Amino acid sequence: MSAVRDLPPITVSNRDFDQLVAFGLAAGSHDDPEIGFLLSELQRATLCAAPELPGRVVSLNRLVRYRLDEEPVSREDFLVHPRDLVDPDKELSAASSLGVALLGLGIGDSMPFHDPSIGIERLVHVDGVGPRHCQGLTEIILGP
Repeated sequence: MSAVRDLPPITVSNRDFDQLVAFGLAAGSHDDPEIGFLLSELQRATLCAAPELPGRVVSLNRLVRYRLDEEPVSREDFLVHPRDLVDPDKELSAASSLGVALLGLGIGDSMPFHDPSIGIERLVHVDGVGPRHCQGLTEIILGP
């Protein structure tokens, strides 16, 4: 197995792209590794119109079910624009390393990212995606 991992393709709506690029550029400090990661991921993204974004793709204001590394239990958060973050217990900023890693992934995809809070490389795996108005786990689109 190669030490260099191929990154999965990501798809981002034009609306999310525009909002997050504007945020990243306004943040000013390209020395910030999380902002650098955000801008580099947006640069490699395939763009589409918001109404055409597949429902199985992680985007802003969608509920995402994911696992970190080899965790047996999934976590759930709404992925939100950084300025819209209100409840860190239920929401995840799209400018955080984990949020950037999730953005644009499809169900079943995995993405490596550096976790600055503990200083190590981690792997996130997408188990399901649901719309913002989703009230329960049964409404989340799950992978095979």
